[in-house]
This record gives sequence, structure tokens and C-alpha cells, in this order.
Amino acid sequence: MAVSRSAAIAAVLLAAGCAATEARAQEAEGFFELRVSEGPREIVTVLVRDSAVLLPARRVLELLEVRIDSFAAGRMLAASLQPEGVVLLFDVQEGVVQGMAGRGPLPESGAVWRGAELFVETGLLASTLGVLWNMDFSALVIDFSQTGHLPLVRRLRRARQREALARQERMRPLEVSPRRASLDGAVLDWRLISGTRDPLSSSTLDLALGVQLLGGGLSVEQSVQSGPLGVSSRFGGSWFKAWPEGSRVRQLGVGDVLGFGRESRPLRGIALSNAPFLRPAEFGMEVFTGRLGPGWEVELYRGGELLRYEPVAEDGTYRFSVPVIYGANSLQAVGYGPHGELIRRELMVELSPRMLPAKKFEYGISLGECRNPLCDHLVQADMRYGALDRLTLQAGLEAFRNDSLGWAWHPYAALTGMPHRSLSLGADLVLNGFLRFRGDLVTSSDFQLRVQHTRFDTSITVPVLHSGFQLHRTELSWFWRPRWLGGGTFVQAAASASAVPGGTQTQFRVASVSRLGNLRVTGAFQRVATSAGAVSFASQTLELQGDAVVSRWPRQLAGTLITARLQLDPDSGLMAGVLGFGKRVMPALRVDLQGGWRRHSGVSLDLSLTASAPYARATSRNFYSSQTGVQGTQLVEGSLLWDSGAQVVRLGGGRLSGRTAMAGVVFVDENGNGRHDSGELAVQAVRLTVGSRSVLTDSLGRFQANDLVPFEETIVEIDTLSLANPLWIPAALAYSVRPGPNAVTYVEIPLVAGGEVSGWVRFEDSGTGVAGVRVVLEELETGSVREMVTFSDGAFYAMGLRPGRYRLSIDAEQAGVMGWEVGATELVIDPSTAGRTLENVELRVRRRP
Repeated sequence: MAVSRSAAIAAVLLAAGCAATEARAQEAEGFFELRVSEGPREIVTVLVRDSAVLLPARRVLELLEVRIDSFAAGRMLAASLQPEGVVLLFDVQEGVVQGMAGRGPLPESGAVWRGAELFVETGLLASTLGVLWNMDFSALVIDFSQTGHLPLVRRLRRARQREALARQERMRPLEVSPRRASLDGAVLDWRLISGTRDPLSSSTLDLALGVQLLGGGLSVEQSVQSGPLGVSSRFGGSWFKAWPEGSRVRQLGVGDVLGFGRESRPLRGIALSNAPFLRPAEFGMEVFTGRLGPGWEVELYRGGELLRYEPVAEDGTYRFSVPVIYGANSLQAVGYGPHGELIRRELMVELSPRMLPAKKFEYGISLGECRNPLCDHLVQADMRYGALDRLTLQAGLEAFRNDSLGWAWHPYAALTGMPHRSLSLGADLVLNGFLRFRGDLVTSSDFQLRVQHTRFDTSITVPVLHSGFQLHRTELSWFWRPRWLGGGTFVQAAASASAVPGGTQTQFRVASVSRLGNLRVTGAFQRVATSAGAVSFASQTLELQGDAVVSRWPRQLAGTLITARLQLDPDSGLMAGVLGFGKRVMPALRVDLQGGWRRHSGVSLDLSLTASAPYARATSRNFYSSQTGVQGTQLVEGSLLWDSGAQVVRLGGGRLSGRTAMAGVVFVDENGNGRHDSGELAVQAVRLTVGSRSVLTDSLGRFQANDLVPFEETIVEIDTLSLANPLWIPAALAYSVRPGPNAVTYVEIPLVAGGEVSGWVRFEDSGTGVAGVRVVLEELETGSVREMVTFSDGAFYAMGLRPGRYRLSIDAEQAGVMGWEVGATELVIDPSTAGRTLENVELRVRRRP
């Protein structure tokens, strides 16, 4: 709020001129402006006694949205600071004060009743609330700072977060359509693996050449192996393309591909499907309901990210329709009361990847040579349909041919359903294969229970689906994290029981993991029992492991991971002991050293070196034991990538065949045409997010991100805080690119000089400037808001504005409280040099009669 300083001072002087009684200290009523950090400003009536300023406690508490629990005029005022429930008390009759600083005697001059209002000395009220304060008597201003715990400030922070969420939902990245050619790009992957003892006689060289052909990825692979029996080689190749926006066919692969069926199986043939190449994380919508008191607000979070906000209806109910994703959805509903009360409720939904949204149909067909040594040919046909929101049906056929045993046909049917958001049930029937039932109970992120029972058909002829020896098998897993232990401890257990002709086998393992500061401790017990007729055998093992990362001391070991593990047999004693150290000694080099003793193999030493660079990646793993001596494996791999747009060969440190890369330049677009023209400045040291990867531009403004997923949308964003010039802003908030495989997609990211707006807020009648006014500048296309506060002469200024249309106005809440009438002005920031700066913009304020 802002008020004429001369009027406020005149009011204080007028009050101070009143005669004071002899029984009362010199005092006067006046007006001060109370400014709350991150909150509003309001003119309040104060009581000035000698040199002290007393604030109206009840009005201040109401302004800060602190809940008032009890009020007795002339005696006491009691309130509570939510959600912590801190008691605030001013009891004048008993002479007691209580608040954030604790409970103590009320100073004689600290609080005084005037009629039905309790006035409290400013410093005492601030300490009771737990805030800092500062007073400028000449300007008649009192500032409250460090107010983040107050209910009002918490609510305003949530409001700003909701505004950011609303703006984010309105924003859409700028779609970039990369150049497409029938033949584009080229990538060569190489990998060399050799043994430590005799690298020439035990080595493997893998080469893979990939190009982009007809919009798909063509890959040819050659593997050469040398061993004790001589040299052997293997050749393969494939072509694969995806149509993300297609409906009838979305994937097609020819050659060495994965089939589409009940399970993905490698084959050499053809495979096509209308299933998405990369299944979207979002599954559909889930409705959550609840009930709270009137005046409450509810926010819904997933992983700390705000998803939705709803005020509670008049009848106290709330309802969310929220997008849920495949896998675990750990949601948290947070309710905020009208006075800062806080209630949390956890919601859990876990969606199986086998489920489809309602009325969604997918198919997959594949046939060719079987890459499993147990079969020679393979045919797969699969169909899935979302019958209901939480019920998916599946049916199909898998057929395997073994040249000596003939064909084995396995029609199948399956269903997956969720009768409750915490419970998932399923059944699979494979003719001449098995019958399986499964159930998953996930009530929260702290409790999971999974059960599966399978009965096998032992008359199977081609044993691809299972071994053919088991009769039935039951598996159970359990996870529990007791919150009353602080969330740092959890217990997990797994058990299985199998029956084979003439015997059984059971396994059981339970482990407890606790985190104590920087130390993680794991204790486990395992039992394996086997019986065959009258003969039975059982083994039991105890394990104890601890690991910790050295944080600061000693400095030479900072960042080192230390691991210790003991394994014991309850009957025979110690079986093994291991101590390990791991540390990144250089930005591109990590060393892991582990030494130990095992009862059956003696002393052992394990040394691993891992090095990574932009052009190659290497791993050296060497193992010594007193029984076998030295053994090990050395691996070096990298890639060469032809960038047809820049006409250069780029180096990569991993396999890129079948993947994609993105490169580009960040530059200042002087002429506004969106292209990097000769003479335009390329900007270095700019951080970008490309998909899930973070990259930095080099001295020529260039960036590169490798190992990206082809065909799917990749979002490119600039970290504006990394821009050296605060006047530079990205021409677009984000860019959406769908890169093709085995090629580099080139993207130019233009920066533009931001616009500037300056002007005044003035009273219409007098023309004088108005200080302390909150001026709001809203970008109409995106909804993003910039706020400014006018200077003492009513002037305001904003810089770094993106070209576009804006609405300039005064904060509506402030205008309403002050009794002002004011309109809005539309502005246009033009990308041209002349249109970037708008000066002498005026907002006229009219006082309501």
C-alpha cells in the first residue's frame, strides 16, 4: 500500500497535539505503513507513547492470517501460529507474554488496552511472531522481515507457485522441423575388448556403421572374435523406422530386431506394430476426492512438483482430476487451512506397463529366424485392448520351430486389472506353457506386497517358454518403511518355493537397510533349502554391510566411497570379508579398489579403472585371487559421427548407432530473422538442457548432445542465468525437435536484445507521482508476469522483456484497498532496434469519490 506521506505526518502531528492526562504517559494516535516482506503493505493505526510505537495486535494478526483462538477485551488475546501450533499470548491481567521466543513476563509498557483494541510495542510483537523488524520514524514505516513462516506469506508463496504452474501449462515450445533427406548422416561405433593375460588370443572387435535412410535408421554390425579355437566372426544388420504420429503403423523393423509379442524376443526377420516407439509416461486421468472444512485450499504434488490446486467447495469437499503415469505415482495432497493449518495425505497409484487406457488398441506382428539356440524360427502375433479404464485384455500367439522337434504353438490370453488404485491383479494363460496369477498391493511409498504363482505344463516340446522341469513356483516380495523411524530405515523380503518331480526348493531372504547420517548399514539373512526324496539340504547366510562417503575430513579422502562387508555362516563362522574404496581422482577418471578374503578362494584383490572423455570411454577390470592368479578385461569404445549440416566429423565417447545426436549454435540475432548470419555474435558459456542432458556452449557458441532417443520429441531450453548479458533473452522459451536416427540434427538458438519499458504512475487530478505502487506487466501470449514498485517520484522501469504484446496495470488488490480506479494499457515490444525501448508510459490513477 502507499499513502500520501504528508497526510500521514499531518495526522500524527494532529494527534500529538491533543492534551494528555497526568495519569497517562504522553501518547498520541497516528498512522504507520506496515510492510511485510514477501507480503502486503497496509496503513495501520498506531499508538505512540513517548518514543515507542505500539501496533494494534489483533489487526496485525488478522493481516498476517494468524488464527485468533481467544479474545477478552481488557484482559487477554490468545492466538496460534499454524501449522506448528505455536501459542501466542498477551495476558495483560496476569502479566504474561508467550510466543516464538518462549514464555515470560509481559513488560509493563509492552502492551496497553485502548477500548476493545490491544496495542503491543513493535519489538515485542515482532519477537512474539518470530520476525525481524525495522522502523523509519521519519518515513512512518515499519518493516517486518524473515516472515517465511507466517501463514500469509506461505499462502502468497503458494499463490505465486500456482501462477507459475498456470503459465507453464499455457506455454508450448516452438516446434523446429529439421531438414530431412533420403540419405543423411553416418555414425561408426567401435569397441575393443581383450583379456588381461593374453590380449591377442582372447579379444573381440565390434564395428557398427549406421546411416539415416528414408527417415529410418540403417545399421550394419560386424563382430570379430579371437579365442583358443581360432577366429570367428558374426555379421548382422537392421533398418528401423518409427512414426510417432501414426495410427495404423508406428514402428517397422527389418533385419536383426526385437519382436512384438507377449515378450520381446530377438529375431532376424520383420516386425511391425502400432504401439509407440517410446511409450508416453502419461497413462490417463485419475480422480481423487476428499473432505475438509470450508475456507481450506488443497494442492496436489508428485515428487515435489505441483500438479493441481483446488479450493475446497462450500460443502467442504474437493476433487482432483490428475494425470497419472506408468509405474509408481506417489502423490501427496496438502491441505492449507484459512489460518495456516496444514494437513498431509499420501495417495498412491501404481500402473503396470501392461495396461492401456480405455478404448486403446495395440497390435504387434513379427516373424523370422529365432535368435535363441533352442529354436530356429519364430512367429508372434499380439493384441492388447483397454476394455475399461482399469482393465486391459491381451491375446495372441507365439510359435517356435525347432528343425528337429517341429513346431510348438502357444496361443495365450491375459488380463490385467486394478479393482482399487492400490491393488493390481492379473492372470496369464499360455496353452502348452503355463498358467500364472499375479497380484500387487501398493498402499503407499512405504508399503508394497507382490505375489505370483505359476503352474507349468511339463509336456512342452520346444523349451523356450520355460525349462520344462518345474511343476509350479510361488514367489513373494515385501517392502516396508516404518515412518515412525524417521523414514531412514526400510525392510524388504523375498521368498520363493518351487516344486520339481521328486523334490522341492525354497529360498528366503530378508534385509534391513538403515541410514545413520552419512552411513548406510545393511543387515541380511538368507536361507536356501532343497529336498529330493529322503535327502534334504539347507544353507543359511548372514550378511552385514556398511558404506559411507567421506564428506570433508580428511581432505585427501573427500568424496571417497568406503564399503565394508562381512558374510557369515551361523554354523561354521566367517565365510568372507571385503573392504573397498572408490573415488573419482580426476574429472574423467574413477578408481575402485576392493580387497578381501573368502574361505574357499583365499585372498583376493579387485582393481577397476574407469575413464571417460568426449572422444572415447575405457574400463579396466582386473582381479587377483590366490587360487586363479590374475584375470581381467580391458574395454575401449567410442564413435565417429558425421554432421552433414556442419560438414564435420564429431567424436563420441559411447555407442551411437541407432541413437541420435543434436548440435547447434547460440547467437545474438541482430536482424531478427532467426538464422545465424555472418557477423552475428556467437555466445559462449551458455548452459542448455537438451532432453535430459545438460551441455555448455564452447568459445564459438557451439553445443553438442549425444546419445538421444530418435523419433521422439526432445525439448531444448536455455538457462537464462548463464547468459553473460542481462539484456539478452531467448527468442523462444523452448524448442521442440524430433531428431532422426544415426544423424546429427542441427538447431540454431537465437538470442534477442530484450526490450525496456519506463514511465510513471500519477494521480489524474494533480499529476503528482505515486510512490510504492505495484505495477504489473503481463505478457499476453505466455501469461508470464513481471512486477515493479514505483520509486519516490512514481517512476517505474523494466528491462529484459521478450518481444511481444503486454498489458500494463496496477495490482488490483492494492488499487481496491487504496480506493483507486485505474485502467490497463497494452504495449508492443517490437524486435526491431527502434521498437525495443518504450519510454514515458503513463498510468493515471483516479481517487474514488
